[in-house]
Amino acid sequence: MDNNFKRVKSLLKKHGYEIYVSIDKDSQGVLKTFLPGRKETPIVEEMVISYFLDFKNNLIEYTLNSTPGDPIDCKSYAFVHIIFADIEKMCQFYGYDTNLLGFYKDGLQLDKEEFEKAAFPDSNLSKQDIKKRKLLSSLLDKSKILKFTIDETLEPGYDQVKDEYMVIKTMITGKQEEDEK
Repeated sequence: MDNNFKRVKSLLKKHGYEIYVSIDKDSQGVLKTFLPGRKETPIVEEMVISYFLDFKNNLIEYTLNSTPGDPIDCKSYAFVHIIFADIEKMCQFYGYDTNLLGFYKDGLQLDKEEFEKAAFPDSNLSKQDIKKRKLLSSLLDKSKILKFTIDETLEPGYDQVKDEYMVIKTMITGKQEEDEK
């Protein structure tokens, strides 16, 4: 990250315009995302999204400014990807660069990788689900680089993570595909 970008991030934070994701030890695993309001088009109010992870029932429940949304039914190994796809979509809607995201645990700033490890610990997953999370990560990384133009059905292990991959692909691209593959 160059110095100018760091200065912009610092300036935004100083004036309360930082976009961030946080988790606190007292939050019982709830992730909070803050998106500051915009005074320019698109004019939008600030938004706080709280994500509640239900590992037992494979659900993500969430609220938008305290208003509950429909639970997201997905395998727990995909929680990190589903949540970050949702945050990415909200940043796009607000016109914010996702590179400006800050990541915090107990008030301390972390990089994205450290935050993911803290917020989505492997201890909540079986060995099989850890493998599936890595497989899904690899497939999504490749797909994002190629702007989802790959034939994912030809990718190794696709069948193991197909449902969660398609949910995330739809969230990111905004296009729902019939799964004929």
